[in-house]
Amino acid sequence: MVSFENRGFTLIEALIAMAIGLILILFIAASISYFGICTRDILLKFCLTNAVDSGFSACRNGINPVSISCGNYTITVTSNVDCGSISNCTDVTITARYGSKVFNQTGKVCRW
Repeated sequence: MVSFENRGFTLIEALIAMAIGLILILFIAASISYFGICTRDILLKFCLTNAVDSGFSACRNGINPVSISCGNYTITVTSNVDCGSISNCTDVTITARYGSKVFNQTGKVCRW
């Protein structure tokens, strides 16, 4: 009868354990990166929306919107009309832009 003594892991078992560990580490790193990208995009969408709202507020006060700072972003804000020359009610389109991301909204600005 042949007797085998159990003296620990074999080389193959150690390599398999290392491969499984590597896969888990890569999965965790990818998840953290994806979460960071999604968070950045959500913050940028919030900043663009906030910039458009600020643009409408500035236009209602007769000021042409230029740019706002939000987080680490400087958002460029423009309008399709000269806000200083608005009388009565006018359709105004405010555009917020950061790099290739653009958000615009059209609404009425009334100044009496």
